Order: sequence, then structure tokens, then C-alpha cells
Amino acid sequence: MNNLYTSAMAVALLTGTAMAQSGTEHWAPVLKTRAGHSAPGHQTPVDANRDVVWSNDFATPSDWTIAHDGNFNADFQIGVGLESQGDFGTPAIESTTAANGYAMYDSDAAGNTTTDYEQAHITTAAPIDLTGHPNVILSFETQYRRYNDEQTFLVVSTDGNFPTLDDPLMDISAMPGVFRVWEDGELTQGVSPGNPTVREFNISAAAGDAPQVWVRLQFTGIYGYTWYIDDISIYDQYQYDSYMLNGFVSHRGDGSEFGRIPSTQLGSQMNVGAWVINKGYDVLTNVTASASSTAFATVSTNAASLNPGDTLFFNEWASVAGLATGAYTVDYTVTSDQSGSEGNMANNNWQRTFEVTDDMYSLDQIGGHPEGTEVLTYFGTNQFTGGADGVMGFTYYPIIEEFAVTGMQIELANGTVVGGTLQVSLHDSTTLMADDPTPIEVSNDHEVTQADLDAGVINVAFDNPVTLDPGAYYAGITMYSNENANDIRVLDDLTVPQPGISSALFLDATLYSNINALALRLSSDPTIGMEESRLTGVGVYPNPSTGLVNVAFVNTGKYTVDVLNSLGQTVQRTRMNGTSTMDLSTMPKGVYSLRISNGTATTVDRVVLQ
Repeated sequence: MNNLYTSAMAVALLTGTAMAQSGTEHWAPVLKTRAGHSAPGHQTPVDANRDVVWSNDFATPSDWTIAHDGNFNADFQIGVGLESQGDFGTPAIESTTAANGYAMYDSDAAGNTTTDYEQAHITTAAPIDLTGHPNVILSFETQYRRYNDEQTFLVVSTDGNFPTLDDPLMDISAMPGVFRVWEDGELTQGVSPGNPTVREFNISAAAGDAPQVWVRLQFTGIYGYTWYIDDISIYDQYQYDSYMLNGFVSHRGDGSEFGRIPSTQLGSQMNVGAWVINKGYDVLTNVTASASSTAFATVSTNAASLNPGDTLFFNEWASVAGLATGAYTVDYTVTSDQSGSEGNMANNNWQRTFEVTDDMYSLDQIGGHPEGTEVLTYFGTNQFTGGADGVMGFTYYPIIEEFAVTGMQIELANGTVVGGTLQVSLHDSTTLMADDPTPIEVSNDHEVTQADLDAGVINVAFDNPVTLDPGAYYAGITMYSNENANDIRVLDDLTVPQPGISSALFLDATLYSNINALALRLSSDPTIGMEESRLTGVGVYPNPSTGLVNVAFVNTGKYTVDVLNSLGQTVQRTRMNGTSTMDLSTMPKGVYSLRISNGTATTVDRVVLQ
């Protein structure tokens, strides 16, 4: 059995690229999440020029037989405008032909509190004739979230008989024609990977060239979410089809792919690689997979041949020593001797992006991904039972050189309400992995304002810069919503699957790995958090300066001027009653920040000492 779609995370786990998972990592066993943003699907679409043998768009419910096995009485529905009726509803599918109907199994609304597995299924009412089509692919569009151990199956039969699938964890290796819709490692608990997601399966061995084929889709589990299905089709497999499954670029080589990396944390090399699969039914020869970018010299690998269903993988280290700040794109490409004969050249490429920054460090890359690929959800106070006040979220940050954190930036999701309160914090990874969220440093409370909602981000400063030595740390956020009267939601970037416990949440004294890339960013910018109270009427000159710097004020009053070095540390403080001159001639040459405050408003000017 060959499921043609494999997520980056699943492959990373299989190849050992992903970060080792902590023994304290959990998928929340009793906490059910509400739906986040309805994320658009971003997987490579099925080739529109394929030769379709059979298709069904669920416009006619009688095309399908609805039934269930076992003792629990719950069934699929087929119709127009179906929506989950459960307490934790999953948004309806946004499929190609959703307007004329789709299938839905609403396990959430069924509310199964028994120990009996739900075994609901839909089956084609009439057989499908695949005579003359020995090599075939089945695909469908779906919207789905997994709660715990429930399983979704695709089953094809050539005699109208189907195996009993009464256990989501059962071994199906000896069951011809049975496929798991999602393999282990492909889903983050409670999160839809895209709406819709296209799933493809090679059913040639089970049903190719058969005069009669029945198709079944089955849910097996206890009290899951909602499963939507639409636009199912069977089409001929191409003879030659090299598919760039995924590409990665990591500055740490642990499977994590950070979106924004300060130059001080980049290092001299980046881990670059890709996976290619032969989706055709014939052998590919002289297969070359490569990654090219203005950030590094092209890296590649070659295989003399690649059999149908086999995967080519490369994993290299590319030099990025001295890489300038800016945005970079990595283009991944696969070629072979058969490239000119391929049926679908559109799936031979992949892209990743990252940014080298002066002062921003973020696992997420919201707003910077290749166009049309971004997939977002959220983490918030209304998401988990008992999480309204005091729920904590975390994002992992490796530090390779001393890094002075002046504050954090949080990107908000829709549904955040004015009046909630949050704190940001820093944590040692060893302590947090022991289910102990005691911080290294914590900020003052920040109350969410309308200005925050308008900006879409919140910048929170620590009272003093926190210098992190080389090691592993987590940025943290604690949120309070006044019993959900003032909910706070933070964006979670699903675009690039991240390994292990790159982002996490803490609730009921336990750390859970339910988050992918929480938009909780470290900053070394000394001006962070000062946007809302900017001091005006201040001039600093000359700039550049050889040492003497004039600070001029339009308005009289008492002012404090702090001189900060490149690490954000205060190296001099001067109090002024009006325009004055500062002598910085004893300081080393370089760029300094002057933080000027009158007690209620602040501004920062940068000065270059020559």
C-alpha cells in the first residue's frame, strides 16, 4: 500500500532528522480544542490534466450507502451546508464543489461516552469499472482534525466485501486495499492541516484493471471531531512522475525551521535537504534533486535510478558564513532523464523562505512564506477546558552566542478582545521539560488595548535586558481572559511542520505538544514596547559623532537619557533639565541607542560613534 502524500514531519521522524521528543511530551488526553482559523489547503493540487476514470462530487446522496458496524449508533450524512453540531465544531469543508454537497461524519456531536468504538462508513452504491486501467490513483478533498487515537480509513474492494475495522490501532499490513488516510506523525492534535487537504492513494495493487471496485471511507474511534469528505476521483497514474515532496532549511539541523534568525544566532552553516518520490509506475533514471539560493552554493544529490514508490533524500550542510541580513528563498528542483516525458511537471519544485535579521528571532514566519502556502491557526484562552485564566504557551529558541533579550513580540489572531491581560517570560528548557514553568524572567502585566488589536501585534519589554548564554530556552506567554470575557488568541503557524515540542502549552501542571510554531518572538531591539508612548520634540546631533552628542528638547522638563550598547545594556545614564551635551568619547566606536524618557513617554535614537 502506498499513500502518496507524506508530510514533512512524518518523513523527518522516519529519517531521524526531527528533534528527539522529550519523555514529558504529551498529547492532551482529556482536553478538547475548539476550532481555530479555517486554514486554506496548501498541498500540491492534483494535476488538472490527469485522465479521470471515475469521480463523484456527492451531489447525489443515493450514489452512496450509509451504514455503521458495532454497537454505537452514529452515521455519516451527505448533503448541502452540513456543519458540525458538537461543542467543539470543526469548520465545514471549503472543497471545490462544496456548494452541491459533501459527506460529513460528526463524531463530536455524537458525544460517545461509552467504550464502544464508532465504526461509521460510506460505500459506493454501485461498483466502478477499472478495466483497462492497471495503474490508478484515488484522491479526495477532506477537512479533518484528530483528537486522540481515532482513525480514518480508505478501503477498496473488488468483491463487495470489507474487513472489520473495529480498532483504530489495528494492524492493517495484511489487509489488501486498506489505507490509513493519515499516517502517524502527519497530524497535530486538534489542528486541521488545511481546508481542504487533498489526499492521494495508489490503489493499483488492490484494484487496478478490476471490472468491479467498491470504495469505502470509514471512521473508527471514540468521541472525535468532525470529518468532511468531497470530490473523490480515480485517475490514471502517469508513467513518469517525479514529485518534490518537501524541502527543508534549518540553521540548527534538528528538524526545526526558524523563520527569522538573528545574524548572531545563524552560525556558519545551514542544514539543507529534500525528499523526492517517484509517483509514476515506471523507473526514473539519472534523478537529481537540488536546492539553490542566493544564501548558499547549490547543493544536490543524484540517483542512477528510482523505482516506483521509492524516495530519494538528501541532507547536506551549506556554508552561510557572513550572510547579510535580508530575506532569502530556497528553490528545490528534481530532474531526470524522463523529465521531458513527465505527465505533471508542476510538482517538480518546492520553496522555503527564511530571513536573517538584526534583532528578531522567530520560529514562525507569518507574512514571509512563499505566496499561497501560509496556513495558520491559533492558541488562546478559549481553546481548552480550564484554560481561560492562566494558560501558558511556549516557543523553543536555541542560543548559540550570547543574546540580550529586551522583550517579545506576539502576533494576535482574530477573536482577541480588549481587556485581557498577558505576561511574557523566559524559561530554561531543562526546567520546563520537567513540567516546571518557573521563569528566568517575567515581564510586567500587559492589558490588551484597541491599539494592540489595530496593530495586530503586541510588543512587551522586560524591565531590563536579559542576557541568555548559549543553550536551549523557551519564550513563554501567560494569558488571562476574565473567564473568557476578554479572550486572547495568538497565531500558530502551521505552514512548516515543526518537530517534537518546538511549541507547547502548559495546563493542569502538565506540558503538552499541541502547538506547532506559536508567534511568540524574541527581540533584542532596545526600542521594543515603546511604540505606544513615543516622545516627540527631541533632536540628537551631530550623528555620526566623534564623542560629543547634543540632545535638544523643544519642551522644558526633566528627562533621563540612557545610552545602550549593541547588547541592549545600559552603559551610561544622564539626567537633564533641557538641552544638554553628552560626552561619549571614552566609549568604543560603534552604534549606540539613546533611550530618552520624560517619565510618561519615550523615544530612541541611534548614534554612530566614529
